Amino acid sequence: LNLPWLWRLSPVGVMACIVAGICNTSIVSIGPVYAADLGYDIRDIAIFTATIQFGIMVFQYPIGLISDRFDRRSVLIGVAGTTALVGLAIALAGHKSFWILLGLSFVYGGVSGTIYTLGVAHAADRAEKSQLVAMSGGLLLAWALGSILGPVLATSTMAQLGPAGLFFFTIAITALLIPFVLFRMRR
Repeated sequence: LNLPWLWRLSPVGVMACIVAGICNTSIVSIGPVYAADLGYDIRDIAIFTATIQFGIMVFQYPIGLISDRFDRRSVLIGVAGTTALVGLAIALAGHKSFWILLGLSFVYGGVSGTIYTLGVAHAADRAEKSQLVAMSGGLLLAWALGSILGPVLATSTMAQLGPAGLFFFTIAITALLIPFVLFRMRR
């Protein structure tokens, strides 16, 4: 794994994979704690978690199709922005109704779940065919680094801000991806 080469190949791909690791692992691993802190029972927590996963599954194809027709970096900006906005809606209104939480979680999972795939696709667009295995391994490592950091930082944020801190944390991380991608688009 040659991480400097991977960074030169696609800094946007590397950052997208790190952000995906941070945010998606935080939601998947700490999301049940968030729902429990809101007072939901085990059945509701399972439905909440499954709804996020179902959103990830449903949104992959349409967002992938859009990214095949438009600049993947622009689609990534839209996905990151939507993730942050839906995360804000969950942080502010997720506790008001289980049905609101489920609807927003479906969309949140759907858009946030495509950040990794958009990063990989963007990097693959820049790689030679012979480099794809090394590129994929390096991006998986970037995701893994993010997945190590995410839950630790998310729980610290929740300790300070309460259950909604989980989503405030992911809002901050995905919002930071937007100016980075814009900066890279200008270079």
